Amino acid sequence: ELSCTPRTWAMQEVLRSYNIPFRIINIYFTERPKGELTSHTFLEAYNTDKRKWEIQDPDRNIYYSDSLSSRLSSLDLMYTGDKSKILACKGKGDCKEEYKYWLNFKQSFKAIKIS
Repeated sequence: ELSCTPRTWAMQEVLRSYNIPFRIINIYFTERPKGELTSHTFLEAYNTDKRKWEIQDPDRNIYYSDSLSSRLSSLDLMYTGDKSKILACKGKGDCKEEYKYWLNFKQSFKAIKIS
């Protein structure tokens, strides 16, 4: 079974083959209540129509959006104070609370690395 990082590497190769701009995202955060430093890896693809970076999480095949159905970037995700307002979706109209897996209990982002 692959974890988030190898799945992200595989997806980057697919995007690279289609000449879609992408960047790898590592988010480090504290898991409450233990305070242990943990992380998650996914990527962003550049949407040329909207001129913005958008998350695609190949670990769970989801993306994150706001209540207006605008796809979020990693910085949008990091700076949203109330994570309960973020939607996790597998497709248009397929947004479920259980798709948020780590976002539901890991609220405190400590750092972000974009490469």
